[in-house]
Amino acid sequence: MALINRKIGYDEVETRDLKFNMDRSKVSKYWFNDDPWNTLFMNAILADVPDGKLKPAMAAV
Repeated sequence: MALINRKIGYDEVETRDLKFNMDRSKVSKYWFNDDPWNTLFMNAILADVPDGKLKPAMAAV
């Protein structure tokens, strides 16, 4: 119950640098078998399903 009354301030949030050193010419636009439809479908599934719920099912793919 003590956590309900706790106020979180901006000083507790640590920011990270989200710039990745990637060569865009080596990364395919369609990451799922170079197929635009499958890539779009999997992007939608991965955006909708919470982390950890898809891992056993993805192992079979």
